[in-house]
Amino acid sequence: MAMRYLSVILSVVALTMLSAGCTRNNGDIGPWFGTWQVTRIDVDGVPAADYRGNVVMKFQSHVMESRAQSDNHSYSAYWCTWSESDGSLRLEITPGDDASGYVAELMIPWTPVNMLRIVNQTGKTACLSRRSDEGTEYVYYLKKLY
Repeated sequence: MAMRYLSVILSVVALTMLSAGCTRNNGDIGPWFGTWQVTRIDVDGVPAADYRGNVVMKFQSHVMESRAQSDNHSYSAYWCTWSESDGSLRLEITPGDDASGYVAELMIPWTPVNMLRIVNQTGKTACLSRRSDEGTEYVYYLKKLY
C-alpha cells in the first residue's frame, strides 16, 4: 500500500513538473507560438516556382526552428533566436554554429541578424517580408498548423 501511495505521489510531482515546461514565457506563449507552414514565397511579386510548400517555422519562447521536408521524408532543420518589436521579427544566428541558420528554401542569408517585417498576423495566417541588400523583396505567406 505504501509503495502504491508513493508511486501516485511521484506521478503527480512528475506531471506537475512537465506542465510547467519551457514552452511558456512568463505565462504568455504569444501569437507566434506554434508551427507555421510557409505556404508560398514571392520574390519581387512573383511566386517562387521551385518552392513546394515544404517548410515550417516553429516558434517557441525565443527560439525559431526552420525545417524543410524532402520528398523521401527526411528533413533539414536549423535554429535561430527571435524577438518581435516595432512590427518586425528579428532573427539572430550564431556564426560558426552548424545548427544555427535557416533552411535554404527560405532564401534568408546567414548573416548574424535578419529583419522580417510583419505585414499582417491574424491568428491563423501571417505574412512576412524582407528586402535583400540588392533590393529583392521576399514575401512569406504563413498558415498556422498548431
